[in-house]
Amino acid sequence: MNREALKERIVHGNNLFHLAVHLTECKIASDIMLYTHWHEELEILYIREGSMLFQIDTQTLIVNKGDIILVPPNLIHGASRYKNSACDFYAIVFHPTFIFSAMNDSIQQSYIDPFFVKTDKKFYYIDRKSEGWDKIHHNVTSIIETYISKDFGFELLIKSYILQFLFYIIEFQSDKTDSYRKDDLLTTLRLKKILAFLEDSYQQPFSLTDWASSIDVSKEQFCRIFKKHFQKTPIDYLMHYKVNKAANLLIHTELPIIDIAFETGFESANYFTIAFKNKTKVTPREFRKKYR
Repeated sequence: MNREALKERIVHGNNLFHLAVHLTECKIASDIMLYTHWHEELEILYIREGSMLFQIDTQTLIVNKGDIILVPPNLIHGASRYKNSACDFYAIVFHPTFIFSAMNDSIQQSYIDPFFVKTDKKFYYIDRKSEGWDKIHHNVTSIIETYISKDFGFELLIKSYILQFLFYIIEFQSDKTDSYRKDDLLTTLRLKKILAFLEDSYQQPFSLTDWASSIDVSKEQFCRIFKKHFQKTPIDYLMHYKVNKAANLLIHTELPIIDIAFETGFESANYFTIAFKNKTKVTPREFRKKYR
């Protein structure tokens, strides 16, 4: 199977509000209810009506009305018809950065980082028999209703609901002792050093060997560690990081595009434009015009 070919290309939300809610209504005649795919966002799946077979990683579940599934980033998943049942379901899709703290505070370190850097790629399945289902169900339906209504301040309210949802997952569904209280200290320290080096160095050229030296390992070992915990190669992650920095400057400053290119570590305006369009599907000029 060509995994890259299964990557979903849909943009969920936009760069100012990276969350979207999608309703899928499947008729009885539909054998495939959700084509197999993966994406960099998290997905909360809520079954509104009916039943279906849900495939995630190597497991298959029969999911029913009221069931909720949290799909972590980069995990292959899809769904097909179960017997003769139709099925309607909502998908709440958002990028991890939607809930990241602006600074690396205690909330980020203690609760959010462990949730995203765990290596087992665990998904969470919550049905009516699960502990905390009533609270989680009310939370998820509140996200959907708020998104549909789009009343004043809906973005702020949805963000608070998403954080509450993650709290419920940690409280009711996670093994708090193993996953949140006994972190591998060496791994945590390494990840912090990797990100600290990136923040300090992205504006000037550096090699993979330089980056690997920040945690005192070989270039080959560094690449394995990085891919394991960030699900991207170091080079791809660096490019995403620089483009995101540039996008922020395009929206919030008056700097000329060539200055933004150099400010974010690109060697020329032409290379910056190519890299930016490769990640966002628009040029820096088009992006600024669209989102300012």
